[in-house]
Amino acid sequence: MLATTMTAPPADITRALAAIGAACAERRPGEARILGVHLEGPYINSGKLGAQPPFAREATLEEVQRFGQLAPMRLITVAPEIAGHLELVRQLADAGIRVQIGHTSGSYEDGVAALEHGAAGFTHLFNAMPGLHHREPGMVGAALAHGEYAEIIPDLLHVHPGAIKVALRSIPKLFCVTDSTAAAGMPDGEYMLGRQVVHKCMGGVRLADGTLAGSTLTMDQ
Repeated sequence: MLATTMTAPPADITRALAAIGAACAERRPGEARILGVHLEGPYINSGKLGAQPPFAREATLEEVQRFGQLAPMRLITVAPEIAGHLELVRQLADAGIRVQIGHTSGSYEDGVAALEHGAAGFTHLFNAMPGLHHREPGMVGAALAHGEYAEIIPDLLHVHPGAIKVALRSIPKLFCVTDSTAAAGMPDGEYMLGRQVVHKCMGGVRLADGTLAGSTLTMDQ
């Protein structure tokens, strides 16, 4: 698995990465194998946070390198339309770190440019990104037309089964992620997602305003 962070202040991310780094280095028998980190935030668009807290900011290579000293950076989600991020995509790809496009307000053209700069795929396809319209294909259009890899949350709440079928026919290496939270495997009630309270009810996890906030999906499901 990739231990996945959220958008948060730098000190919170630093603490999380230090703990993940220790878990990567000191795996004990019977424990999950953590390959490294998926830094899902904070290098995302503040207008497409989804359930993430409001701590999005522009990325710098120097900060990513500092984070990489704490835990192995395997995957980073970025919004490519933010100033400076296209060049960072190239730098990260050249350094062997996979980059995915997500939590973005970017256009079809932004998505194509990010792929040309070395982005490997898309985070949470269809969610927190502009959808497909026949005169404005959006980021989803870029994924369906040009993407080789994309991840999707198949809990049937985040994405309609018909849209999953569209993605399966369009993207050669579509793969599933749970996007699970602390509520997975637990009874209905309140749980924490980063600094935010989330509510589990009827198999879903949501913020108080109804926004989907991760899932309760497990790999066997």
